[in-house]
Amino acid sequence: EEALRALDRLALNDEHLQQISDEGGIELIVSTMTVHLRIAGVQQWACAVLERLCCKAEYFEKTSNSKGIESVLGAMRGHPEESGVQEHGCMVLYRLAYNANIQGRITGLGGIHAVLVAMEKHK
Repeated sequence: EEALRALDRLALNDEHLQQISDEGGIELIVSTMTVHLRIAGVQQWACAVLERLCCKAEYFEKTSNSKGIESVLGAMRGHPEESGVQEHGCMVLYRLAYNANIQGRITGLGGIHAVLVAMEKHK
């Protein structure tokens, strides 16, 4: 969890975003989410780092192709009461949805339902 918090802070810098991506960070973050699915803090901070990465269009495809959408939705479904997971998860989906091709993947994987559940639980 603390490693992901550190990446979240480092990802404030564009050069660091590039380094995270170049060194396999997106894939490692997604893998970490899968391994530690039950740990809400890991899911929250992993989503936070992916959110920062997805501020840049050049990371959309890599995040999407690395099972990032599935991992974010898994985090949201696995931790419906955790506002941090829901907030960062929704923001990842929001940012990725700027890409029309990725929109179809998000909706096909149940993204709309996940966002509506988050809205309902965190009114």
